[in-house]
Amino acid sequence: MIHVYDKKEKSFDKNGLAVLNEAVECKIIEKLNNEYELILSYPLHSKKAQYLQPFNVIKADGQLFRIYNTDKDSNTGLVTVYARHIFYDLLNYIIEDRRAENKTCKEALDIILEEIGLSEVYTAESDLTEVATQYFVKKNGVEAVFLLVNEWQGELVRDNYTIGIMKSKGTDRGVHIRYGKNIIGISEKLNCDNVATWIYPVGMDGITLPEKYLLNPLWEGSDYPDFALVKMVEFKEANSEGLLRIEAQKYLDSHAIPDVNYKVDFILLGQTEEYRNYKALEHVEVGDIVTVKHSILGIDIKVKVISIEKDILSAKNTRVELGQPLSTLEQYFAEISRNSEILASTISQALSSMLYFTNPSTLIIGTAEKEVIYMPIGTVRNTNIMYYLILSVNASSVCTLTIKYSLDNSIISINLKQKLQIGDNLIAIPMALVAIPEGGHYFSVKLSLDTGSITIMPNGLQLAIDGRNLTGGLSSEIPHAEVREELKYSDVSSNRVTFNYIVQSKVPIPAACTEMLIYTDVSEDRTTEVVDIILTQEV
Repeated sequence: MIHVYDKKEKSFDKNGLAVLNEAVECKIIEKLNNEYELILSYPLHSKKAQYLQPFNVIKADGQLFRIYNTDKDSNTGLVTVYARHIFYDLLNYIIEDRRAENKTCKEALDIILEEIGLSEVYTAESDLTEVATQYFVKKNGVEAVFLLVNEWQGELVRDNYTIGIMKSKGTDRGVHIRYGKNIIGISEKLNCDNVATWIYPVGMDGITLPEKYLLNPLWEGSDYPDFALVKMVEFKEANSEGLLRIEAQKYLDSHAIPDVNYKVDFILLGQTEEYRNYKALEHVEVGDIVTVKHSILGIDIKVKVISIEKDILSAKNTRVELGQPLSTLEQYFAEISRNSEILASTISQALSSMLYFTNPSTLIIGTAEKEVIYMPIGTVRNTNIMYYLILSVNASSVCTLTIKYSLDNSIISINLKQKLQIGDNLIAIPMALVAIPEGGHYFSVKLSLDTGSITIMPNGLQLAIDGRNLTGGLSSEIPHAEVREELKYSDVSSNRVTFNYIVQSKVPIPAACTEMLIYTDVSEDRTTEVVDIILTQEV
C-alpha cells in the first residue's frame, strides 16, 4: 500500500493521513550513488488528493519520500507528485567547518550526523574499515555524505533513516541473462576503444620489462583485426620491474573486454518471445550483480545493476540499467593481492617523499622574531620540493604576522605578511623550491608580529614537505639524549677492576642540563667520588 503522512509526522507505522489506493501511477527511480525519487499520479477529484502537498511524506515500497514538487493538470485530471527519499532531508543542514581525521567510514558518517544535530534521527552503517581523513567546509549533509562515498569508493545505501556506505550495496543473486542481436526493448552500448591486446608498459624513470610487451591472447579471434591493438601505458608509481609487471597485467586484464552498458525496457520487451530470458531482472535491486551471457562475443560478463525504475502498483521493475563489467571473483581476489604488494612497495616511498612537522607544545609569538621550525631534510638527488605551511592561531589584537623561510641558514627571498584579526585565524601557505641540490639541508621558519601576541596550541603549526627523493624529517618523539655510560667498580683492597657495568639512559631533557653522580662506599659510609655530567641536545 501507499500512504501519505503529515509533514511533521515522526511515526510511520500507521496509515497516516490517507491510504492512496486510487493512484493511477506510482514509480520509484533509484540510481546507484545517485538520485532516489518517487513519482506518483493521482486523480484530482479524489478527496485524498488534498494531502498531496509539498513537504508531506509518502510511504511506498517500505520507503519514505518527501514531496518537493506537485503538478496539477486539469486536462488529464491528475496531480503528479515528485518526492525525494527521506535521506535528502539532509540537504537542509549545513556543516560550516568540521574534520573527520583518521576515521573509519562509519565514524565519519557519525561525525556528519552529530555536526548537523541528527544523530538521534538517522543511523550510520558501514563495512568499510579503512581509515582516512575528510574535511567538510560549507557543505550540506547530502554533499558531505557523498564526499565519504567518493573517499572510500563505497556504494550508498538509503533505507529510510538508515544511511550506509558499503563495499557493495547489492549481491550476486545468480541472475543470468543471454544477450543476442536485435531484441526489442534492449539497448546495448559496446565500446572497444579501450580494448588492448598488447601493451607496452613503462614505469618510473623509464623502467620497462625485458620482453617489452605483454600479450593478452583472449582477442585472437575473428571478431578483431589481424593486427595487434597496442597501447603504451605509463605506471608512474611502479618503481621496480616486479611492480611494473603486476600493474601492467592488472591493466591488461581490465581492458581485455569492451565497456558495455545495457538498458532493458520491460514494457517493450514484454511484447517479444525473448521476455522469458529477462524475466529475472524484474526483481533485481540496485547494486546487484548480473551475469550476461553474450552470444556474439562468446563470453560471460558480470555487470552491476546501476539504475532501476520500479512500478509500485505491479511490484515489478519496468526499466533496468546494467553498468560496466566487473572482474570475475578470481580477478577480484587477485586485485586484493596486487594491492597488498603495491602497498608494501609504496609505503616506504610515501614515507620518504613526504616530511611532516607539527608543534608538540603551545607557542607564544610576540614582536621578537622566533624560530618555530628548524627541520633537517636530505635529498638523494637534485629535486623540486613543495612546502605546505598551515597555522591555526589566536591573536590578542589586530596585527600583522611576518613569516620568514630560510634554507641552510640563508633567507629565502619571499615577503610573507598576513593580517590577523582578534581571535582565531587560519592561514595556509604553499610554496615551491626548485632544483634543491643533492645532500643534507636545514629548513627554518621564523615568525614575528608588529604588535601584540598570538598563541599557537599544540598541532596548530603544521608543515608538510612534499617531493621525490627526500630523506630525513623530524620524529614525533620529544627530543632526547641517549647516554651510554661505563662504570668501573674497583676492589680497593686488591687494586683491580672486579667487573664492568653498562648503564643506558634514554630520557627527555631540556636544551641543557647538569647531572651529578655521587659514588659512596657503603661499608665506610663516605663519598669516594663525585662526577658532573653536562648533557646538551645535539642539533
